[in-house]
Amino acid sequence: MQRVKTAKPELQDDTLCFMTKYGIYLYLFLFLLPIAVFLFVFSFFGLNIPFEDDMGILHSLMIDLPNAKTFHDKFFIFFIPQNEHPIAIYKFFIWAYYIVFANIHIKYITLIGNLIFLCSLGFFFRQLQLIKVSWVWLIPIPYFLLSLYSYENALWALCTFQHTVIISLYLWGLYFTVAFREASYKFYIGVLLLACTYVCSGNGFLGFAIAFVILLLEKRVKSALIIGAIFALIKFTLLNNQYLHEPNPIKQILVSFLMLCGAIVKVSNQQAIIMGLGAVLIIGISLFFFYTVFGKLNKEERLYYLLATGLCLFGFGTLLGLAVFRDIASSAFPDRYRVYTHLLWIGLYLFTVPFLVRITFQQYIYRFMVFLGIGYFAYSFLNVMPNLLFQFHKRMLISVNYYAANTTLNGCFYREYFDETLRNLAERKIYQLPKPAFDSKNYLKGNPIRLTVTNPDSDTFYLSSNDGSLSGNPKQNALFVMLKDSSNNTPLLIPVMQKQNSLKSFLLGGYRFSKGFQTILSKTCFPDGNYNIQIARLEDNKLLVSDTPYLFDFKIFKVSSYK
Repeated sequence: MQRVKTAKPELQDDTLCFMTKYGIYLYLFLFLLPIAVFLFVFSFFGLNIPFEDDMGILHSLMIDLPNAKTFHDKFFIFFIPQNEHPIAIYKFFIWAYYIVFANIHIKYITLIGNLIFLCSLGFFFRQLQLIKVSWVWLIPIPYFLLSLYSYENALWALCTFQHTVIISLYLWGLYFTVAFREASYKFYIGVLLLACTYVCSGNGFLGFAIAFVILLLEKRVKSALIIGAIFALIKFTLLNNQYLHEPNPIKQILVSFLMLCGAIVKVSNQQAIIMGLGAVLIIGISLFFFYTVFGKLNKEERLYYLLATGLCLFGFGTLLGLAVFRDIASSAFPDRYRVYTHLLWIGLYLFTVPFLVRITFQQYIYRFMVFLGIGYFAYSFLNVMPNLLFQFHKRMLISVNYYAANTTLNGCFYREYFDETLRNLAERKIYQLPKPAFDSKNYLKGNPIRLTVTNPDSDTFYLSSNDGSLSGNPKQNALFVMLKDSSNNTPLLIPVMQKQNSLKSFLLGGYRFSKGFQTILSKTCFPDGNYNIQIARLEDNKLLVSDTPYLFDFKIFKVSSYK
């Protein structure tokens, strides 16, 4: 008797079956909400002010490029590494914007980068289409990818291109090279996108490497050879002058890698739990790697899992590179790197979706995933808002200090270089810092503030205060340390970091400094001089300045009390 083969059950996605007539509008609202909030945060906090490495890039493109004598020299300015990173794509967008509009607007350039980043959501939509799963399973993804942890990449032009634009370029480049064969023009669109990925940041080479491995797994040798040839061409013609830092010890690499993988949230303690989450993530994704390679999958399912695998390999490779060359001792590492942690957790979620849609009570699992995403999105505002406001004020004060004291106080060692760059660009009408948000020379007198000064080493002073008077005014918009030159009364303002507030204080909105503040004075960041240390409070666009009993001599780097 002939045995009848049983076909593998098809995916049965009944997610939409439980929705009411108008439920589709609710799900569309839930999908668009994090995108709208992301763009609102950018609109509200984004500034037309270059920050740190942006200054050097503007100097390179607007001053060095016109002075280069040959086409060869001009062309290779785009591929000079910034530190150890090639950032040619960011440089190209600045240059192209200048060619079109004859000026530079940092906020608009950053907006272009953020819009490119949002295109990555289209990749996830296409991925779900491959296995005929409803688009509503996409909804939890933007709540992780666009949470407030993304603020640093969204607001800093360089990071926008270096850490988020690269994600869209890579994901779509991977899709076109894996989904289409070399006979199709779409394959070469993918190759072009991977080439752009390579020159977008230091981790860009992973795009070619991962695509090469996946194509070999699919026995597409010719496609893999094309990928390898383009990679070699770029490496040995455009990027042959890259350098690397000294790697960390093996034990430190392992700890940092686990921390980076598990730190989907930033906490001040419980680092062992964060590392445990990292280990769980690695094990879970590794199991799905084996399933992708050895599982019995149809063509569409295999492509789906290969794309999820490529997504995770890019995240793992980037975080491993950070662990090798950076010291990540806790989950409080710079938030610009957390986008790769998010990619890994999103990858794990995508691996599980084909299994979840087969479960009888899939509706409840789906709702739980959506509520989890919304909860994480809301929690990110509580957890990250102090950092966002600190970085926002740091950028805002570049303009305030420049117009008041003719220095940006930006870049420390490179402060004078940055200041000279801005003056050069302003004289040539290429870029002009926007007018300051307020006049730091026009202020009212406030009540004295208690301040604590500590000196942990010869190059640093910590300033902090727990003064209760700081929490009494809900109209208090911002708080700064003011260094007023005792010889000419020129003020320099420094942002402060609020100490972490309770949920109640956060929800009340106005009591940001109920637990006080802290900030750092570094020896290399300020002009020599004697300064009175004061506290400036911005309330309803009025500056109130309070005295403290301290004098700061930056020439000998010493704080003394004069009262």
